[in-house]
Amino acid sequence: MAAMEAAQMMEAKFKAMVDQDVLARQLSGELDTEQKRKKLLDRYGEEFTRKYLAWEDFRFWLVAGA
Repeated sequence: MAAMEAAQMMEAKFKAMVDQDVLARQLSGELDTEQKRKKLLDRYGEEFTRKYLAWEDFRFWLVAGA
């Protein structure tokens, strides 16, 4: 149970960081085209996928070790 909560907290932190970064880049004008915005979000999507798999693996090992 604690492992699931830890993974959910890490996911929430990652999403909050992405939201803050995207907002800052939009306000600065860095994401002035839809193509730039999509490219950034695609990179974050790939990073999230890698992290999510690692979090799932981490959670599995915590549960298996319990």
